[in-house]
Amino acid sequence: TGGAKPGQDVVMSKWAGIEGTSILAHDYETLLTGKIAPLYIDQAKALSHYLSVMPESKIAMSYGVTAMHDATEGGILGACWEIANASGSGIEVFTGQIPVREETKLICDFFAINPQRLIASGSMVMTTFEGVKLVNALKENGIHAAIIGRIIEQGMFMNEEVKTPLLQPDADEIYKIKLPEQ
Repeated sequence: TGGAKPGQDVVMSKWAGIEGTSILAHDYETLLTGKIAPLYIDQAKALSHYLSVMPESKIAMSYGVTAMHDATEGGILGACWEIANASGSGIEVFTGQIPVREETKLICDFFAINPQRLIASGSMVMTTFEGVKLVNALKENGIHAAIIGRIIEQGMFMNEEVKTPLLQPDADEIYKIKLPEQ
């Protein structure tokens, strides 16, 4: 997790909240039925097929990756914070660039939770000076990827225009859900 260097791109594979979306769709399918289209519930449940990060980690090694972290509890934003903290560097995360699937948005909206802080096992956050090349290589291998930030000297921020502090993750969003009154 440590090893990020100022000037590097922060690359993310796949999408925010992969595992959390799948868990919530499986555990609360009955509750979600009628509120979210069946197609999205099925797609959410199928996200469990994307939990391995082995394919992208093998590709990443060819593109000078110096830090990698599977985005487990705390989600994508938690993984970004952990990389910067472990590396003794700063980070600027472009939250608008974090890919979120439609089914994740719908389920997170339903439960009023943040998909960027939802357990995202299966998504790898990586740092490299070759961000564009890494994203292209991942996409060529059928793995969705995006540059979602950059490593800076110090400070942890979200967004480019109005910088907001990136805080240390507390409980994962999956533990914060409140079931709607029925």
